[in-house]
Amino acid sequence: VVALGLLAIACSNMLLTYLGGKYLDTGIEKYGSLFFVLGFFVFCSGLAILKIPSRRAPITERPNPFGYFSILAKDKVFVYILFVWFLFGAANLSLLPQRFEYVSQPKYGFALSPVKIAVIVGVVPEIVRMLLVIPMGWFFDKMNFILFRILVNMIFVVYMLLYFHASTEL
Repeated sequence: VVALGLLAIACSNMLLTYLGGKYLDTGIEKYGSLFFVLGFFVFCSGLAILKIPSRRAPITERPNPFGYFSILAKDKVFVYILFVWFLFGAANLSLLPQRFEYVSQPKYGFALSPVKIAVIVGVVPEIVRMLLVIPMGWFFDKMNFILFRILVNMIFVVYMLLYFHASTEL
């Protein structure tokens, strides 16, 4: 059931990204109304979350939340993996604006339309994520966790190198 929900989210992301790009092709100055539509969807998501049945947990003695950090003193390899994972994740997220800039500016040899940018930056990564979720799950189950994280980080490095060294429009 969770996989179907994630699949629906990925498909809706791709569809809305593509449609948003098509809409911006009619005039880039219309981005404000696109933000309004996205805000409306966020508001609807909040309402849907409020409709999820829940009940308050009984008030009990709660452990000190900082006590969980004691694992960091015991396992230096885990700390190292968390740090590298954080660095790669932060680098990947911080490159998102540069991905848009790279394919939208003529000085880099592209100057693509909004719909092409939406496909390259939004749709293609979602398709790749959907195609790789099962093989990566298999690797996660079969591989050593540290080797798996190294594999994922190397995939990110190759992706970034390929993306920013592209020189022609497809």
